[in-house]
Amino acid sequence: MNQRTRSFLLVSLLCALPAAVADAGFPLLEGPSFPAGDLGAPGESIGNQEDVDIAAGGSGFLVVWTDMRTSYGNFQGLDQTGRDVYAARLDASGNLIDTTPIIISQDFGSQQEPEVAWNGQSWLVIWEHETPSETGGAAPKKIFGARVAPDGTVLDNPPLAILEAPSFAGSMVEMAVAANGSNWLVVGEADSGGGLLGVRVAGDGTILDADPVTLVPEDFFLYFEVRLHVAQGEYLLVSVDGEYGSRARRFASNLDPLGPPIDLPDARPAVASNGTDYFITWDPAGGTLYGSRMTLDGTLLDPAGIPLMESFWGEGEDSRVEWDGNRWWVFHQLPYPDGGLHFARVAVNGTVIDSPPIFVFDTDPGSFVGA
Repeated sequence: MNQRTRSFLLVSLLCALPAAVADAGFPLLEGPSFPAGDLGAPGESIGNQEDVDIAAGGSGFLVVWTDMRTSYGNFQGLDQTGRDVYAARLDASGNLIDTTPIIISQDFGSQQEPEVAWNGQSWLVIWEHETPSETGGAAPKKIFGARVAPDGTVLDNPPLAILEAPSFAGSMVEMAVAANGSNWLVVGEADSGGGLLGVRVAGDGTILDADPVTLVPEDFFLYFEVRLHVAQGEYLLVSVDGEYGSRARRFASNLDPLGPPIDLPDARPAVASNGTDYFITWDPAGGTLYGSRMTLDGTLLDPAGIPLMESFWGEGEDSRVEWDGNRWWVFHQLPYPDGGLHFARVAVNGTVIDSPPIFVFDTDPGSFVGA
């Protein structure tokens, strides 16, 4: 499957939500929409578009992705300088605002795997930056970033240099970003070790931590599936620890740790925040996706799990949870052609609103990226 498919699946889901949210019933969901650079039929845009992320902010959304239209014939961006970070704004209904993509970074070398978060005033887009070495080999990857204003203006040019590996020749291999008030926290990990490192970025782009803060010390195994969430002014850092499975760790706004690590119920759970507490889903490889409300300190209010929908042999990582201001939305993908993408809404008291879950569309393996 061309990676472009991932882009329009995400926007298709986003555009479907306003219609599907009506409590009076579920009208026919809108069809897929193509983001900037993919206008018209598939294949019109040059190169692949992949690594999609999206964040609400202001009166709409910002979608970011890795774009390979400058790869000069290599659509996978393997020429060491053909992978760039592009963006486009959507309005509150999911309609495309920027028919010409916003270029976040198109520097020499590769910029890829962007993530984005809103702080109440602007978005911060972070990405993995790699400059080719003089010998043609790969150079260490660093985490760069740039703020984007609500009108689409890129506020940091040149971009912000946020994180790099603490030792020679190491590359950043994990990253995540979230906002706590006006400041963002960027977390990264290097393949050369050093643990999970954090750097705060102020709303005006100032790097608040000249020396990265070690949030989770180095262990024998690297950490994977690193994600950040915020509730009640705290950060919740979720990762897969090689020795212990999936864990969450709480941090204050000044990055002081709050309590011991929290053991989560599955190796790759999906977590979301409503600003006060959390909702978590997991699949214990038994054919059912479960969920639970979770308090700020990590206590599961539904410890046995709320059965949500059919699953497939531990595919809990193919899930996404979102909060719409009133209820939780749980999206889950079954491997094609067994079931495609489904969702079920969950009320604040833990009641499943949609049983059976609502079918959205068929998806190929790996094509679901969430909204």
